Amino acid sequence: EVPRSGLVVLYSNGTTHPAQAWLLLRQAGWTNVRVLTDGLLAFWRQCLTPPSLQEGADPATAAGAGAAFAARRAYFLEGKDIKKPASPAPAVPALAAGGLQKRLVSTDWLVAQASNAAIRILDVRAKGTAYTTGHIPGALYLNPEQIRSTVGGIPSLVVPADELAAIFGRLGIGPADTVILYSDAFRDATLVGMALDRVGHASWAILNGGFDQWKAEKRPLDTAFPAVTPRQYTARVGADTFTVDVEGVKAALGDGRTQILDTRPADYFSGAKS
Repeated sequence: EVPRSGLVVLYSNGTTHPAQAWLLLRQAGWTNVRVLTDGLLAFWRQCLTPPSLQEGADPATAAGAGAAFAARRAYFLEGKDIKKPASPAPAVPALAAGGLQKRLVSTDWLVAQASNAAIRILDVRAKGTAYTTGHIPGALYLNPEQIRSTVGGIPSLVVPADELAAIFGRLGIGPADTVILYSDAFRDATLVGMALDRVGHASWAILNGGFDQWKAEKRPLDTAFPAVTPRQYTARVGADTFTVDVEGVKAALGDGRTQILDTRPADYFSGAKS
């Protein structure tokens, strides 16, 4: 739940434990973490002790610092509201619930989010010409085949997380953004969703009904190519806990606890087609 954007400050009484936490978070890809200098004790001494009682205080300086001290005391010790930085964008309601709806949003919901700067829309239809002909306003194009390649001699595998992170970064996506995917084939959208899970992206969903639903409702279309500012995207280490290789499947066969589902069309399952 630690955000990857904004500023995250780690503190304890001193700096030893925060420094250890900082190191672990940095290794896991967080670039926005800082350690509070000299810890909570120094914070109390420097910020919440009356200026006149601070060690070596200059009476003239202490008198001028009284207003700033009163504001800090009101905020930190008395819970009074003072001028604070603007709050981050609120969590997207449709993605806060659990279950299936966490990964599905409606066209009405997407229209209502038109002014939300934290929303990134990706058109993942297989044909780029479909995108250039008309797409949802603000959407960027990502061919779903970009996230698959030959890996270790095996074709059509989803590429490693660091390569996926580079792709999402080039699209201007940040870890704190909410990504909405749409296509004309549901499987393409879910494939890109799996790629987002592989890099540890927390907030993403698929437009229910896809582009066909949007067009059928006569929603607005655009042919403009939105400007993109590339960003540095770092995949979260260990996020992919849901895929398995051939050896893992072989090891699970016959253990009495593993169920294997073949989700191909029935004629491929039966062998009528290959």
